[in-house]
Amino acid sequence: MFKTQRIATIENHIRKIERGLRVIVSQQGINKATNSEILKRGEVIQSYRDELEDLTGSREPSIPDWPV
Repeated sequence: MFKTQRIATIENHIRKIERGLRVIVSQQGINKATNSEILKRGEVIQSYRDELEDLTGSREPSIPDWPV
């Protein structure tokens, strides 16, 4: 039960961060300020993907992308 909930939480966080990045880029474009934020959030996504791979064997969430 815990493993299933953890997987769902990780997948949700990955999609939430990815959508946030798409919104930032679509509204502000990429400049120095957003570039550092993108890199920081990219590191967070990587850590979630590493954990997801440990739990499921796949780095890609099973839920579809969230629309912008």
